[in-house]
Formats: sequence, structure tokens, C-alpha cells
Amino acid sequence: MAQILVLDDMLDAVNLIMRILQKEGHEVIGFTEEEEVLNYMRTHPIDLAILDIKLKKMSGVEVLEAIKRIDPSTGCLL
Repeated sequence: MAQILVLDDMLDAVNLIMRILQKEGHEVIGFTEEEEVLNYMRTHPIDLAILDIKLKKMSGVEVLEAIKRIDPSTGCLL
């Protein structure tokens, strides 16, 4: 199945999305900090990134732009 990354500033939302996707058989990693996502992306291939729009330090769109610079093939949902 897919390698999926979830980013939301609310841990409860991250955990909920992770549980749903893991039940479907996906490998999911969750984050609440934007910098952690970008550091992770530099060394791990991800098929899909699910991003919240409103985050702590960056917007979801800014994180999306950074992800696409790291790996243009990564799919993203905002």
C-alpha cells in the first residue's frame, strides 16, 4: 500500500487520520511540526502528504511548495 504522511497542528486530528488510513493497510506517519515533515521528506519517499491549511509556523500551501521542491512526485491533499 501507500506511504502516507499526515501533518496537522492538532495531534488528535493526526491520530484520527492515521488510524483510518492504517485500517486500510497504508503505512502512515504523523507530524504536528512543519520542520519535522520537511526533514523526514529529505530521507524518506512518500506517496501522499495530507496537510492542514492552517499550521503553527507555515501555511499548508508553504509546506506543499517545500515538499514539491524536495520530491515533485509526491501527491498532496490540503
